[in-house]
Amino acid sequence: MDQQTGILINEKGILEKDGIYFAMTSPFSRENLFYPMFCADYTCDIPYHVSRRADSFNAFFLCFILDGEMRFEYRDTTFTANKNSVIFLNCKYSHTYTALRRTRFYWFHFGGPACAAYAEKLWNIHPGCFSDLPSFEVYFSQIHNIMRTNNVQEDLLSVAIHRILAQLATYHEPIRNMTDAVSAAKYYIEKNYMENISLDTLSEISSLSKYHLSREFRKSTGYSPHEYLINVRLEEAKRMLSSTADSVESIAFSCAFCSSANFIRTFRKKTGITPNKFRELVSSSG
Repeated sequence: MDQQTGILINEKGILEKDGIYFAMTSPFSRENLFYPMFCADYTCDIPYHVSRRADSFNAFFLCFILDGEMRFEYRDTTFTANKNSVIFLNCKYSHTYTALRRTRFYWFHFGGPACAAYAEKLWNIHPGCFSDLPSFEVYFSQIHNIMRTNNVQEDLLSVAIHRILAQLATYHEPIRNMTDAVSAAKYYIEKNYMENISLDTLSEISSLSKYHLSREFRKSTGYSPHEYLINVRLEEAKRMLSSTADSVESIAFSCAFCSSANFIRTFRKKTGITPNKFRELVSSSG
């Protein structure tokens, strides 16, 4: 492997390819934007296989499966990606990907100051493969076509990459995979947010172990049960701040915060402003 670029020399199993196309990146883009390094459109078959050691390549990897099937090993997890799947890897972790049959896929390596944070955010939302996303083909095609023309438009490329990451951040598996147990836990939180809800209570309601419930809850919502509870309480507090003249202390009590100081601190952490400032902005906007 070329350690400078992370490209494997003499890769076996490639049947056709459009690329590899490279981008010259400005200092501004490296410091402020998402920027692609190189990309290609591959059609491959057995024995196509890529293996990288941990920290062997300082970059991030996105690919979109147009057709076929590939197996990935990443962060102690093995998963299979099929047609219309998106995979996002942080190359600081060791990883492999292998064609299981004839497969065509877009791929590109990229960087940017927010990449590592997005990699962790998306891993927590849905470890592994994001499936059933046919609309994402247009984003990968756009990036590939811009790179192929050698007329690199850094701002446009950054927007295209950010659009992929932002939409992955709202990803939910098809509703058939959202278990009734998680739905029951969510419903209980939304109806009883004023109570001191414990994970033990939610585990009993959902008939799942605490560990299993926490894992499935985060996969379905992007939040832990406790984080979801706090968000429900804050949404009710926002409603009260904008529609009543109740004091901050009264609202804190009504929304089950342990004290007004705790409420103010949590509100500021989540929104960036105090409850009084939020009320002032809402009142002035009317």
